Amino acid sequence: MNTTRTVAHLTERYAETGETYVYEQALLARRHSSIFLSEVKQYNNFIPVEPYAYFRRALPGTFANRAVRFVAEKVAQPPYLALLNRFLASRARRAGAGLIHAHFGMMGFKALGTRRALKLPMITTFYGVDASQCVRSPYWIPRFQALFREGDLFVVLCEEVVERLTALGCPRDKIRVWDIGIPLDDYPYRAPRPTPSPKLLCVARFVEKKGYHVLLPAFQRLVTRHPGTTLTIAGHGPLKADVERLVVDLGLSGRVTMVDTTAVADFFAFFKRALDEHDLFVLPSVVARNGDDESGPPVVLTNAMAVGLPIVSTPVGGIPRAIRDGDTGVLTAPNDVEDLAAKISALIDQPDRWRGLSQRARALAEDRFNLTRQIEKLEEMYDEFL
Repeated sequence: MNTTRTVAHLTERYAETGETYVYEQALLARRHSSIFLSEVKQYNNFIPVEPYAYFRRALPGTFANRAVRFVAEKVAQPPYLALLNRFLASRARRAGAGLIHAHFGMMGFKALGTRRALKLPMITTFYGVDASQCVRSPYWIPRFQALFREGDLFVVLCEEVVERLTALGCPRDKIRVWDIGIPLDDYPYRAPRPTPSPKLLCVARFVEKKGYHVLLPAFQRLVTRHPGTTLTIAGHGPLKADVERLVVDLGLSGRVTMVDTTAVADFFAFFKRALDEHDLFVLPSVVARNGDDESGPPVVLTNAMAVGLPIVSTPVGGIPRAIRDGDTGVLTAPNDVEDLAAKISALIDQPDRWRGLSQRARALAEDRFNLTRQIEKLEEMYDEFL
């Protein structure tokens, strides 16, 4: 393959287990070869994509890594970025890269020196916290504005983020909306199974924006109306202990099953089995106090859509790109315990709605979130610059 058709994928952290959607963009590309270059190699043995190279290795322990990050970003940023970009440019040049693809806006800013050194076009994809919390941050706003001036194309996951970036000065003609695809063959459709005592499922990190502080009180109210209902919550994150405590405080220990996904050897096998064993999927996302929200449709939602689970969620960030109220799912008011409980209860009481919601959700998943088609669209963007 012509080396000028090699894409240098740049990430802050290589082998982040929750970012398989990033690695798929290299693994499934048919007309472009790839090299992964990252600032930090995670402290694990996970190697999702090769070839790869990293500037430094993460240290064991959260505190040590936070200290290094603070020094790199706040104390000695100019010399640190100079060294980082020297490394990235050298490895990209050695690989014969013809295009840079930075994943997450923070990496896009950090890699501007690489773009200048190589004089190559650069695409930057905004995924989540970079398109929500960071676009409200006095620290990141001027840095993103520098990125918008020099970068060539910005890929975002929903129309809401288009508005956020243009409000900061990004030219609209530099922005493209793209959807993270899912392997539909791995998530076959099955008809929903209405029941007056459904098994509810929520798979989401234990962080504020996922809305566990709304879900659990709403579920407490729900079981008074539908006593046989159960809930499984699966995830990991800094609020795990808070979620566990809330389950106990609400008297839900016998009705809620909590799974720490860091202890699950094969998450995807677990997730697919969970989708098959449950009846409804619930994700009551909110805007966190630090501004973080769903800057695109969460992949767990599009997977649930594909298999046909009726979904109850909220119109936060990019969720309405996947869940259309009354069409492909049910939307409730964010941060509203009573509304969430009432909407789930109404859905349980109206089993004739389940099949229609389920079939339309699968149809939208096939149309908008087909992984093969989305990788083809991404490669078409690459072709514009190669």
